Amino acid sequence: MRAVIAAGGRGTRLAASLPDIPKALAPVCKKPLIVRQIEALKFAGIEDIIITTGHLAEKLTAFLGDGSRFGVKLSYIHEDRPLGSAGALAYLKTELEGDFLMLMCDVAFDVDLSRLLRFHEEKKARATLFVHPNSHPYDSDLVLADEKSRVTGWLSKKEPRGFACRNLVNAGLYVLNPELLQGLQEGERADLELDIIRPEIEKGGVYACRSTEYIKDAGTPERLKAVNAEWLSGLPARRNLKTDSAASFSTATAR
Repeated sequence: MRAVIAAGGRGTRLAASLPDIPKALAPVCKKPLIVRQIEALKFAGIEDIIITTGHLAEKLTAFLGDGSRFGVKLSYIHEDRPLGSAGALAYLKTELEGDFLMLMCDVAFDVDLSRLLRFHEEKKARATLFVHPNSHPYDSDLVLADEKSRVTGWLSKKEPRGFACRNLVNAGLYVLNPELLQGLQEGERADLELDIIRPEIEKGGVYACRSTEYIKDAGTPERLKAVNAEWLSGLPARRNLKTDSAASFSTATAR
């Protein structure tokens, strides 16, 4: 399996405190967030990783290189102008031969990815969302799912919520079938949720993999500070469902 890390955004929320580095290089306990993501992917056996780049791309690619020093293969798709959360995926329509894992570069996580992949395969899903309860559901996208974990609805953080709903938040970690990319046009903006996920919900092919494992948006100065404190405390590793392996992994990466 291959993975795609979306790192093309401008990182405007973090720019006040980190004005000269791409948000993917935001430090978590002195290690760039995207490096922790790459290490987590390698730990799960995913060593072929595509990174979409945009703002300050030259600094990101100079730091990461071809991935050999991390034991993985890295390749890049550069956006000359912002293409949204999914626009760059149009260039992968003929390159991705099987289901792939996709994540946002400003998400900090310590998750048993093998569990997520098994869930996706068992459900024969076209798209699987990693969902969890978080501390700020009021400004997060909420997912509605039935008793079989099939996603039945999506509430954007910008939509009014006039009824009770569960704190089931889309975490920015996905497993996707590449056939979902066929409608994308190269060079055109596309939104992952609006243009790919939501249309597929109506067809019944989207599932929600629920978990209480550690995953958090680190895309604002306040949240990045909280992630650093929690990582230093060891909280992420303690919440990983693959506890024995996760503990040794987190110890190794925290140095």
